[in-house]
Amino acid sequence: MTERTESGQAPVEFTGCRPVLPVEDMAVSLDHYLTVLGFTEEWRWSGDEADPVPNFVSLFRGHFQLFLARRPSPIQAVEIVVGLRSVADVNQIHGEYSSSGAIVEEPPSARPWGTYEMRIRDPDRHLLRLLTNMPRQT
Repeated sequence: MTERTESGQAPVEFTGCRPVLPVEDMAVSLDHYLTVLGFTEEWRWSGDEADPVPNFVSLFRGHFQLFLARRPSPIQAVEIVVGLRSVADVNQIHGEYSSSGAIVEEPPSARPWGTYEMRIRDPDRHLLRLLTNMPRQT
C-alpha cells in the first residue's frame, strides 16, 4: 500500500542528489576529477567569455553526478558518500585510484557500522567516502 499525504496524494520521492563542491583552482580540480578520478565532463559554464576557466562544471561517473563551483579562498572542505554496488567494486576502484595518483586517505576496510569503504581526498581537501553495504549476518 502506498502512503498518502493528508491531501490524498502520494508523497514526492527524491530521485537523486548532486553535490556542489566548492573549488579554489578550477583548472587543478577539473584535471584531478577527469584524469585521476575518471570522471567525464558533461558541460561547463563560465559567465565570462573572456575567461577560459569555467566557474561551474558538471561531471559524472556512472550514475553519480557532481558539480564543481569555483569559489574564493578559503574553501570549507565537505564530505560526500558515494555508493558502489559491491565489495569487489570498492576494491577495484581502490586499485584504479592507487595507480592513478589519487590521495587515498584510508584503504578499503569493513567498518563496524556495516559498510566496506575507502576514503580519498581531492585537491580542495573534500573527502569522498566510496562504499558499499556489507551483507548482514544472521
